[in-house]
Amino acid sequence: ANSTTEYEYYYAFTMDYNKSINGEITVVWNKDVALDVDNDIETAKSDLLFNSNHFSHVTNTTSGNPNPNHGKNWFRVGQLVDFQIDKIFDDPNRPSQNVRYLAKSYSLTNKNNEMVSADGNVVTEPIVISNSGAANHGRYQVSSITMSEPLTLKVNWGLQYGIEQQAILDDAT
Repeated sequence: ANSTTEYEYYYAFTMDYNKSINGEITVVWNKDVALDVDNDIETAKSDLLFNSNHFSHVTNTTSGNPNPNHGKNWFRVGQLVDFQIDKIFDDPNRPSQNVRYLAKSYSLTNKNNEMVSADGNVVTEPIVISNSGAANHGRYQVSSITMSEPLTLKVNWGLQYGIEQQAILDDAT
């Protein structure tokens, strides 16, 4: 859902045409709601890199290997969904540079454009993704999301810069 008034529900109906029916047909609908995953790497821009040709500005929405994938994903009302993403990934277009992308936080937004927690309670800030340790390339899993209404999950990315340091010892002293 990209606007505060747009939300979707999906209903499915199946019927076995190999059986004959005498009488009434009762249709029991299953209600599905959308989890719209927004994995836009462009949120990682910084003043240092803005309009710079030195870095590639990764725009691939599959970066970080989100599960469920970027885009609209359908789940039954009441179903628990476990969202996972890589916490850190290197720029695949420029592997020799000491810059990598870091998943900083995520937010869940409901159809009323309110930020909510995985259990549906209203929150005021995005949820911080813990990235303790400089080399922590692990996966992050969001607490199970209860799908009671259409939601948008937005991953907020940042940049992390590496520094190379060399020391030259003078043996003459």
